[in-house]
Amino acid sequence: MDYGKILSVTIRIKSIHEVSHRLNDSQMWYDLLKIKDIYLQGRAVTIRNGEKVRFWLDVWLYDEPLCKIALVLFELCDNKMTRTVA
Repeated sequence: MDYGKILSVTIRIKSIHEVSHRLNDSQMWYDLLKIKDIYLQGRAVTIRNGEKVRFWLDVWLYDEPLCKIALVLFELCDNKMTRTVA
C-alpha cells in the first residue's frame, strides 16, 4: 500500500513534505504527523521522468535525502521544494 499516494489524495497536496500540524487536526492525524519523519526515512522514490521527485527532500540518490547529506547547500538554496526536472 502506498501511504504517500493515499495521503496526497486525502489531503490534496503535492508532497508529504508540505504537511504540517494544524490546530483543528484530529487526534489520529496528529499522531500520524508525529511519525512523519520516521515514514520519510524509509521512503524511496522511483525517478522515471523526474517530474514528481523533490531534489532535496526525496530519497533518490543515496540512502537519505540530499538535504541531510549536504545540509549547508540545502540551507543556501532558495527553492527547497524544487523537483529534479523543471
